[in-house]
Amino acid sequence: MRERTGRVTIPTNLDIVPETIELMKRWGADAIRDCDGTEFPKELVETGAKIYATYYTTRKDNEWAKKNPDEVQQCYIMSAFYTAVDKTLKIPLMKGISKELMEVNTRDDIRRWWEVIDRSTGAVVDCTQWEYEEESGNVIIHDAELFHEYTVSFLAYIIWDPVHMYNAVTNEWKDFEHQITFDVRQPKTHKYSMERLKKYCEEHPYVNVIRYTTFFHQFTLLFDELKREKYVDWYGYSASVSPYILEQFEKEVGYRFRPEFIIDQGYYNNQYRVPSKEFLDFQAFQRREVAKLAKEMVRIGHGAGRKTAAVISEMDEPLGFAVGNALEVIEAIDTLKGNGPKDLEDLCVALGSYMLVSAGKADSLEEAADKLRGTLKDGSAYEKMIEFVTAQGGSREDVENPQRLLHATYTDTITAPKTGYIAHIQSEEVGLAAMTAGGGRETKDSVIDLSAGIVLNKKVGDFVKENEPLARLYANDKVKLEAAKNRLAGAYSFSEEPVPARPLIHGVITEKDI
Repeated sequence: MRERTGRVTIPTNLDIVPETIELMKRWGADAIRDCDGTEFPKELVETGAKIYATYYTTRKDNEWAKKNPDEVQQCYIMSAFYTAVDKTLKIPLMKGISKELMEVNTRDDIRRWWEVIDRSTGAVVDCTQWEYEEESGNVIIHDAELFHEYTVSFLAYIIWDPVHMYNAVTNEWKDFEHQITFDVRQPKTHKYSMERLKKYCEEHPYVNVIRYTTFFHQFTLLFDELKREKYVDWYGYSASVSPYILEQFEKEVGYRFRPEFIIDQGYYNNQYRVPSKEFLDFQAFQRREVAKLAKEMVRIGHGAGRKTAAVISEMDEPLGFAVGNALEVIEAIDTLKGNGPKDLEDLCVALGSYMLVSAGKADSLEEAADKLRGTLKDGSAYEKMIEFVTAQGGSREDVENPQRLLHATYTDTITAPKTGYIAHIQSEEVGLAAMTAGGGRETKDSVIDLSAGIVLNKKVGDFVKENEPLARLYANDKVKLEAAKNRLAGAYSFSEEPVPARPLIHGVITEKDI
């Protein structure tokens, strides 16, 4: 008899319990997971399904954060530029920054960890030449050079988790407590966090798989006083610093840390900048710290009888070629038929292999990978998708002829501005360009155009000639299409020299590594 249940996971939330149960029956699902930022409905524990739960390493424990304010996560930020029109210049540190989000750190030695810079010359202002007035929140510079521009780089505590703030602002949440983000690498919090994880495993015996969200580093999301996004970096490390961490960095690299390594003249080492050696050193240090913490958490997971692995994958480039609802569905169908992008297929096979081994469906990763690629080759993966769709009342014909899903009235391309190699494609800008075309929500009330989106022609490392197509855009609004084109063009940077391909998977930590 054909197996009707197995190896399918569906998301759930507190307000869709009956719908979840119904979908489990239709799909033959054997596993349920919660969504980021939500709680797992206890009513579903008794379904007999495997439970995948999200675990927040750095937040959702305000009691601890409030008791240990010195170990709340910190961020390096820079003031605005101020021009000296007098010998005394006052710079308000938090002007243009949400005070709900951040709080100036004055616990640590500000003359060691802050930096006042004359941006007209690039010179660091001597510590004896400035002071911080805590009551007003101003740094006061004495004997300033007239008409020179000055900035202050300083440490601030993240008193509201930026992702939580983003979700709250976007969805207009009311009457909720701000989640405070704490620093898992600080001595007290590190010890507490590991014990907290052990306790979680003990108190949630029904959880089969623990999905960690954020090991220790925070995304850099700055909001202004009106809670508007001021600066966003989903890949940076400026929001994962503290004097304690920076002292460890100094011991490892053998030189003194400067705030400017992160601030980078106010560019925060965004992806259009050429990184300095010092910033690259800092990134490498942070990645090693991530791996160390992941290893420790994998060890705890195994100690609690959970099969645990950490896969550290590349996120600095779009996966596959398609961005947008219908376009991604078409690409997924192509992949299930064995004709998808290599990076998408390889990552799916890699992650799936660990899942098969953990579930006891394969004895080795090699055997698991062979099985998964076999389902692509023999068509069973593709047929399973058809089964999913038809079980929900969808059309088999739409899967067999997915081009029927495209209803974009307008299409256009962006081309290479010069001959050379693609050095970088900024993932966030590609996503925002797709949103601009209509393929995503700018606000919670926005209506998504399922046909809108982008299909990339080239990836990082590819050689292109001037005017060669880089990507094709789809939209149902000419104005949106033009705006998306302009935004997408800015996501690319080029090199005259060949660019080595970045590894898809940077590392994997399993029980063998602990």
